[in-house]
Amino acid sequence: MKSIQYSSPVVSVIALSALALACGCAGTAPIAPVGQIAFASDRSGQNQIYTMTSSGGGVVALTSDAFTDSQPVFSPFRRKIAFVSSRSGSPQIWVMDADGKNQTRLTYDNAEDIDPAFSPDGLQIVFASNKDADYQIYKINIDGTGEVRLTNNTFADTYPTYNREGTEIAFQTNRDGLSQVYTMGIDGSNQNRIFTGTNEYEPFFAPDDLHVLFSSTRNGNNQIYTMDLQGGAAVRLTDNSDQDHNPVYSWDGTKIAFVRYIAGVPNVFTINADGSGETQLTTTHDNTSPSIAP
Repeated sequence: MKSIQYSSPVVSVIALSALALACGCAGTAPIAPVGQIAFASDRSGQNQIYTMTSSGGGVVALTSDAFTDSQPVFSPFRRKIAFVSSRSGSPQIWVMDADGKNQTRLTYDNAEDIDPAFSPDGLQIVFASNKDADYQIYKINIDGTGEVRLTNNTFADTYPTYNREGTEIAFQTNRDGLSQVYTMGIDGSNQNRIFTGTNEYEPFFAPDDLHVLFSSTRNGNNQIYTMDLQGGAAVRLTDNSDQDHNPVYSWDGTKIAFVRYIAGVPNVFTINADGSGETQLTTTHDNTSPSIAP
């Protein structure tokens, strides 16, 4: 596998503290350990949100209800988790503390609101919704105010994710006939296709903002790839006969978590950034949507 190196970000402690106060992330809410993995699982009989250690142990249920909870994602300061829940009827965006407490609904509509992702400062959440017929990209403040629509077309735009600097959003769209990865400004401007392959899914920015992690069927079955946004060929990170989806980086870029469907059953795996060191973390029931605590 090709070696890919990322430098760890150097961020002022004062700046982090100021942002934490601004987004309401400072205070008594517990902080998740670095590298902890949140995921969704139906092991209780109903899809719920859980956390586990980076080695797959210490599984803890964060939600326990009679509805479907899915797509957890950690906030940048590890105090909050955004997720999707159908407890109000249709899938909506919710947030909770990293230990599952203070579960709060953010979106209120009769549509399907899915694919949440935090902005790097923790102040906003970007998500996809079909509230206006087709799935489009929206963003909302973490207190549920200030919702803004970012894409406006008759196709399906999903899986939005911010870059580390907070200047761009990558997303998945079928506006060119096949599923492709686009980027845009955080205000919805400058929407551009960044790859030329076919059927590219589920983008996730690398910590250096120069690479994008994604899944693709470009070589047959769905596998995990990364590509330099400044040019160059895609680097294949997984190579098997199964279906690999939902890749996400750790904050320092050294690890990647993803979901592998084996005979149709999804489980969470991790690999090193160069594709080596593959480890299966879950083995029973359906386990999806991993997110690694920064």
